[in-house]
Amino acid sequence: FRLGDQWWRHYLLLQPYDRYTALAGLVPAWSLSTELAFYAMVPPLAAIAGWLIEAVAPGPDRRSLRALILAVLFGAVCLVAPVARATATSWAGVNHQLAFQWLPTNLDLFGAGMLIALVSVWSQGSPLGRKRLDQVAGPAWAWWSGAGVVFLVYAYRIGGVDLVVGYQGWSWQLRQVTFLACSVLLLFPAVFGVQDRGRLRRLW
Repeated sequence: FRLGDQWWRHYLLLQPYDRYTALAGLVPAWSLSTELAFYAMVPPLAAIAGWLIEAVAPGPDRRSLRALILAVLFGAVCLVAPVARATATSWAGVNHQLAFQWLPTNLDLFGAGMLIALVSVWSQGSPLGRKRLDQVAGPAWAWWSGAGVVFLVYAYRIGGVDLVVGYQGWSWQLRQVTFLACSVLLLFPAVFGVQDRGRLRRLW
């Protein structure tokens, strides 16, 4: 690839933040940039979570309250994304069409993963809760079929982002909600209802 004098942006995964490099080089690598930004956000988020837990639910005997605090925090992280998408034209300025590649507009995908991880950890201390989650997870094929149906309905009945207006408005929101639904439907039975890797391989 001819990356020009901004080649260093691609090697540092900073290319999505400049309109002259966002569509150059390996375009799908923007997702790695978004993941890197999320990993950079995890330490301060963990510090905030720790502070909240110590302030509201100190002590090891308040496990459920701690889980609730984290669920509210991660839920708030999820809510940042639709707000960021709805207001991208104001905070991203002339680069708002590139904002679909940035972390703020994709935080709901990461937040959903954190919520599933939180429920998984909480269920380890609650055998009855884990049993119910495993029952809900049920046969993986049903969940994964649901993900396929959601994707096909979106692809063939709804359609993607309006290429005339680009990444803004309801079509962008609907795209992200579809991705979120598919992600949860794919992940949930892989986390719950599966007790060992061998069974997971058989389910695949």
